[in-house]
Amino acid sequence: MAPDSSTFAGWLTSWESLKSVGINPFEDFKSIQFSGSHDSVIKAVKLGKVDAGSVRTSALELADKAGLIKLSDFRIINQDSIYKKSMKYHLLLSTSLYPGWPIAKLSHVSDEIAKKVAVVLLSIPPDDACLIAGNYSGWILPKSYMVVTKSLMDLKYGPFLNYGKISTVEAVKQHWFVSSCIFTLLMISIVLSFILYNKNNKIKKNKNVIEMALNENKKLVEELKKHENMLLELNRTKDKFFSIIAHDLRNPLGSFKSATDLLLNAYDTLTEQERKQLITLVKESSENVYALLENLLTWAKAQRGNISTNPEMYNLNRLVSENISLLSGQTNNKNITLTNLMIDETIGYCDVNLFNTIIRNLISNSIKFTPTGGRIIIDSKIHEDNFIAISVNYNGLGMTNDIVEKLFRIDFSHSTPGTNDEKGTGLGLLLCKEFVEKMNGTIWAESEAGKGSTFIFTIPKIKF
Repeated sequence: MAPDSSTFAGWLTSWESLKSVGINPFEDFKSIQFSGSHDSVIKAVKLGKVDAGSVRTSALELADKAGLIKLSDFRIINQDSIYKKSMKYHLLLSTSLYPGWPIAKLSHVSDEIAKKVAVVLLSIPPDDACLIAGNYSGWILPKSYMVVTKSLMDLKYGPFLNYGKISTVEAVKQHWFVSSCIFTLLMISIVLSFILYNKNNKIKKNKNVIEMALNENKKLVEELKKHENMLLELNRTKDKFFSIIAHDLRNPLGSFKSATDLLLNAYDTLTEQERKQLITLVKESSENVYALLENLLTWAKAQRGNISTNPEMYNLNRLVSENISLLSGQTNNKNITLTNLMIDETIGYCDVNLFNTIIRNLISNSIKFTPTGGRIIIDSKIHEDNFIAISVNYNGLGMTNDIVEKLFRIDFSHSTPGTNDEKGTGLGLLLCKEFVEKMNGTIWAESEAGKGSTFIFTIPKIKF
């Protein structure tokens, strides 16, 4: 605690002494208080309200003389270590000695009157009755106040608050010629910068226009190239697709033609059993052609976007069971065991017509490639949290990895007779892929040659 932040003897001298040993009281002390008077500082230290106080020299002696304190109750910091050994001084002190302020005038007193009063005070002899009555020795005038000036400079206090700093105005006054040159150059730079900025903006605008035109042209070229590639791909696909259709139509129509030719030309020479066999062949050939045309029409509608979907929540197990019943005649003809392992309440979000087409094609395909007396298993499980995976597994003819990778491509036709030499339509798996993807699902196959295959497709569990 100190009397006031501006008192020289009561605080500034202590501040400078602390600073000289590397202590910043405003940062290193927990707090600094200013009480307003030396007596209140002494009282606060005496009562233990603060840890230490700073007062002017003689303040403690006067308080002791007045009976307010006992000097023995106080510890004077730094008194023994520095000044007691080096100088004889009649008062207690902790800092270097500074000259006092012998004379001061109030702001409303003129300099002339103050000067006359100062001369009178300095002329009073030591034995004057006024000095003796006031217990003063007389007035003294210090030889130099530089020690005070240096202290205020070190603390950067009072008139030296901005010591070491040069203001902009002062710098301009001291270096007016250089300042004028710098100002002139600065103005020239500003004007040139403004001119260059405007020109640069015009260049940027022209550049942006050119870049936009180039980008538009580039986009048009890319779009044309994209459409060109698309048309080329569609043309190649069309040729391959027609090849598939021609191949798949030729086999049943060839059988149909051969059977009808034989019936027409050798009907009377054929036995009843031979005639029935030929009629059965005609029927199977016509059924294959019909199935191919049905799939072809359905696929064509899908390509034109004419097939609308109306997905809802359905019991998938029930739909699978209905399709198994529809195809039971085919399974019975080959004595195939078809097992449905799906749980009763397998619910999925699908279009019922698309789902029926998918499951019918996969079961028919399995019957075709399963040997007489074989087995087909249909099952389901949760797939990636929000999907149900439905699998159709059979133990008949399998496929190589090369064939599996190309199964769902329109540009690839792999026609393999069934275990009873059944003919396929060629479009069943393409329809399955198209319809599964319309319902946000995926389809794939897993197979091993000679051991059978598994076709798997996914259906959403919930509405997307």
